[in-house]
Amino acid sequence: MEDLCIVIPTMSRKTTGLEYVKETLAANTPILNSCNTCIYVNQTDYEMLKGYLAEIFHTVIPRTEDDSALEHLRNDKYAYWRSHLCMDFFYSMEQATHRFPNCKYFMWLEDDVFLHPNFEEVWANKGNFVWTHNGHGATCMIFEKTNLLSIVIPNVKSVYLEDAPIDGARYDNRWGHPTHLSKKIAFHIGVSSSQEGCIRHENDRAEYSRLKGITKANSRRA
Repeated sequence: MEDLCIVIPTMSRKTTGLEYVKETLAANTPILNSCNTCIYVNQTDYEMLKGYLAEIFHTVIPRTEDDSALEHLRNDKYAYWRSHLCMDFFYSMEQATHRFPNCKYFMWLEDDVFLHPNFEEVWANKGNFVWTHNGHGATCMIFEKTNLLSIVIPNVKSVYLEDAPIDGARYDNRWGHPTHLSKKIAFHIGVSSSQEGCIRHENDRAEYSRLKGITKANSRRA
């Protein structure tokens, strides 16, 4: 999957720390090693993740963006988080295109998402597309490079100061119509948002475990 770059943004959470990204890295290691992988992380968190990244060929994009433009949102934690996520998106994805200029596709993969155990098979049969997403929310989205740089990133930059979430921006018709791949490609095992009281996606975790078991059983038979 040399034509694909996966960008994983991560930051230690107040209650769960780096629990989710550690799970994500462990579950996705074979896939991450089959493509180009960027981890968007600050230095402190990176030091804590080194052991989990030892088995993964990866490039670090350091968190150095200036978030002073979000000062007016600091009294609203949820609005601040959503706008900061937009900033994370356009900064890290833009940097990834500089580091891997030969990649045709760039995936935004949030740090609490497991990719389908047979993702490489799905990717091999993807055909050409402008962008795709994994259903609701913006936990996993893949963009063709030209569309990402000329339309998507400028669009997100134009709305992020207005507390406009990425999953809202994606309905801008300038992005083009998303292509749906042959299978659900990712499973959100974290919580539905950063708001307190949000539930974990236990159904996605259970579905991933079921598919993982099938994949292992098929491997043993082969």
